[in-house]
Formats: sequence, structure tokens, C-alpha cells
Amino acid sequence: MKTYHPLNAKTLKTARKDTGTGWENVSTHLSVYWHDTFPKRRHFSVPFASRIQSDFVNRRDQDPVALFTRSYQPEEIYTLCARKALISPIPEGFYRYNTLFVDDFYFQNALSVIGTKASIDQGLYERSSVTGEIRIDRRGLAPTHYAGPCVWLPVFENLGHTICEVLPILLVLKHLNIPAQEATFLVDAAAREYCEVLEALGVPKANMVFKENRWITCDELYWSSFQTSGHMHWPSVYLDQVLTLVSEIPCVPVEPEGDLLYISRADAATRRVVNEEALFQFLKPFGFKKIVPGELTVMQQLSAFRKATDIVAPHGMGTANCYFAQNLQLLLEIFPQGWVRDYYFRAAQIKNAAYGAYIVGSSGPPSDHPHDITVNISEFAPFFTKLVADHVPYLLEGNRQLQARCLA
Repeated sequence: MKTYHPLNAKTLKTARKDTGTGWENVSTHLSVYWHDTFPKRRHFSVPFASRIQSDFVNRRDQDPVALFTRSYQPEEIYTLCARKALISPIPEGFYRYNTLFVDDFYFQNALSVIGTKASIDQGLYERSSVTGEIRIDRRGLAPTHYAGPCVWLPVFENLGHTICEVLPILLVLKHLNIPAQEATFLVDAAAREYCEVLEALGVPKANMVFKENRWITCDELYWSSFQTSGHMHWPSVYLDQVLTLVSEIPCVPVEPEGDLLYISRADAATRRVVNEEALFQFLKPFGFKKIVPGELTVMQQLSAFRKATDIVAPHGMGTANCYFAQNLQLLLEIFPQGWVRDYYFRAAQIKNAAYGAYIVGSSGPPSDHPHDITVNISEFAPFFTKLVADHVPYLLEGNRQLQARCLA
């Protein structure tokens, strides 16, 4: 049995020998490259407004708009190079959460607790609940081996994660002088559709390998911290360059497209707007079109949102399409209580767009997956119209009825 000790970002930073960028050796076959030492805090001054619906339940420990700050701290980015690396299978029932083993260490996604438990329950390895050490009997593993440089791409079916955690890795490779044509890219089988985007950005289709449920060994594996620090929805220092790359992907024919888009979650399992038709009928006179991103391919979504200037959306993965909007002026998100996130507020800041947060209350207990919501149109309407009048008044031009509504 081989024993491996946990290695995480905190351990790496504590053991750091230098304050500059570049490679540092961690162990015999493990090195770490620090890309951007202590990235500067980013400050913005975009217009921001919020409204809390009257059914909001005031919990003492909850300030729903406190996270919408004018500045944020990008995370420090590093890349591991593991030579003679071993990668565990994805546990059955999951589409991600592998573990990387090299020398006497193992490395995981910071949020892979449930994946680790499943790996233990399914007999992939043993783990001490006291020390966190993992033990593996490597006899009989029969891993698939890949020679040459391999790149771990944590692609799965989530657009926000893909933009913030996957596409920046392509820029990291350029920084490390690793040509995409010479590397093998290990991706998740559940993300085949997203591979179209990778291919459009220069990753050869023949170089993409689906990890699936098997042990893998690599001569040389590059594993970036975008996926090891958890869900990095927040923009890194690479995001601006990523959006430039994406803007060069040719458009594909798609309907609907337009300047003003309402994103529907009608095809989602949770956090849908119960009275969506009433909400859309309120927005329609302003010129909004309804779009259901889940009914489109990723490439179609990219094309559909290129021209978008104003977006209204219940918070969810579909809102990540705001990154594709090349002239975004307004983003208004509708949140259920207990599920307020600043991911796309940061996107609005980067794009210098006005932002609104409308928070719908919930009478139930806090939940990891909030229920569907009902938007009170009589409360939403004055919030929206004032936001429009103050920051995107062009939506009212030539429509006296709407102008009167805003002045009322």
C-alpha cells in the first residue's frame, strides 16, 4: 500500500521560497509555477441598485447585498507540473472530482469532499479521517498511460465555470510555452458539447481525451489552480484576455438574437420564475425577447448574446452568457433569498455596465437548492423602470407610455 499526504494551496504558499513568478520545486517530481504574485485588487465604480421584495424573511445573519462591493481581490494563480503522475477515476455517479497523486502527495479540488467520500465508498482508495492521508494498493490498477505534456481541463456542463476556470488555462499554456498542438488535453466526458469551443480556440479535436472512469498515468501533467481552489466563478486576471479570444470565434446562425434579452430558466430544475409569463409581458413593451439558453448549443449561445446590450435574468448558468455581450449596458439579476451571488455582478463591473439586483423572499429554511420564485410585478416594475430611466434611458425613446410609467 502506498501512502499519500494531502497537499493544498495553503501548503504550497506556506512552503513558498520566493516572492516572484516562475517555477519552484515542491518535491522530486512536482513543481509549481506562480503566474501572478499577489494580483492587485480591482476597483470599479459602475452604477448599482438593489431592491428586496417585501416577502423577504429577515434573518439576523443575512445581509443580502453586502457582497456587492466596489472592489474584489482576484485569486493568485499557479500551475502544478506533476511528472510521473497518477490520476484516480471519477467515482461512479459523478462527472468530476478526480484526485492527483505524485511522489508522496495528493491534490484535489477544494470542493471535492463528496467526491472523496464516494471514492472511498466505492473502494478506489482508503483515507484516514484523522490525518487525511490516502492509501492505495497500486497493484492491479492497469492505468491508461499518456506520454508527453498532458493538460487537465476541468470542463463540465456549466458555462460560467468554463469561462472562468477552463478557458484561462489555454492562456496559461501560452505563458508556459506549451503549444496546444503538442499536448494531450484530459477533459470530462460529460462536456462533449463544450469541446466545440475549445476546438474553435485552437485545441485540436484529436488531442482531447475523455478521462472517464479509469486510472490514468502521465509523464508530465499540468494542473492549474483554477479548479483546485473550488468554484472560481469570480474573474481572474486572465478573464479580459479570455473574452478577447472568445470574441474572435465566428458566429453561427441562431434565433432569437437581439439587443434586449430576458433569460428564461423554464427548462431548469430549480429557481424558476413561477409567474414568468407575467414578468415577460411587463418587459416585452421595452423591446425584450425571451431566450432559453438550455435549448441552444454553446456556440449558438455565444452568437445569440454577442449583440446584447441589456439583459434581465433569474440568477443561473444562463446568465454567464453576459460575458459574450460585446457592448453590455445593463444586467439585472433576480435572486431567490439565500442564493444571492456576485459572480455576474463582477462581469458587469469588468464590462462597465450598470447592474441591478432584485431579491425575492422565501418563507422556507435556507437551502442549497432554493425553490422556484414568484416575482411581485407591482414591486419589480418601479425598480426596473427607475433603473432604466437612470442608466439606459434609450429604452424609453419614442415610447411616451413607457416614459410616463417611469415618471409615475
